[in-house]
Amino acid sequence: MTARFFNYCDGFVVMSKTVENDLLKIEPNSKYRRTPHPIYDIFGESIEKKKAKDMIGVTEKKVILNFGLIRSYKGLDILIESAKLFKNKIDNFKILVVGECYGDENKYIQLAEDNGVSDVIDFRFEFVPNEKVNQYFCAADLVALPYKSATQSGVVPIAYHFDIPVIVSNVGGLPEVVVDGETGFICEPNPNSIADSIVKYFNMNPYFFSQNINEYKKRFSWDNFVKVVLELVES
Repeated sequence: MTARFFNYCDGFVVMSKTVENDLLKIEPNSKYRRTPHPIYDIFGESIEKKKAKDMIGVTEKKVILNFGLIRSYKGLDILIESAKLFKNKIDNFKILVVGECYGDENKYIQLAEDNGVSDVIDFRFEFVPNEKVNQYFCAADLVALPYKSATQSGVVPIAYHFDIPVIVSNVGGLPEVVVDGETGFICEPNPNSIADSIVKYFNMNPYFFSQNINEYKKRFSWDNFVKVVLELVES
């Protein structure tokens, strides 16, 4: 079915090496260009961190955000299990889980209880309208995406828009958009690796990461994306 549909396409834009490989398996002679997903700029301007925390009712000094639709492959269970490993290594923090849950919400709540981390996790299984997305990202110090599998993630460009570093799993196209140790960390999809990266981040200067992201995200501009598409059309 996919191969048949591809026969009607004149060209393709892929946003990760993983998708590029998938395309070439189906259509080896494809005309295509690869470019990362541009930075989202529809979620408003940055908000001062304290104000953002007040707006969403968070009082902890450090905030780790897990954002987006919650599906099993996104590894929320890994993040929950990692919390017990760094709970006593980081002071005054909260893991903020925000997004609609496609599955049983209670299994995550129970997992947090079983691991003794219910007190450091704030579950908000809800849809967030565009105009409120900036409140959550501007309140966060770090975005954690411990995916078990992925081609890419739309959450990373949102985080970069607000100069927030990201921790991603070494799966799919995620490592392609993170400079390890500079715009975030690339780790393995297991609790120990996630916990180590989170502890490492909070032992470093956050300004170092925001500076790097501010420079790195220039390659994710919409102008660059349009340029790549035009090159494809004209080739």
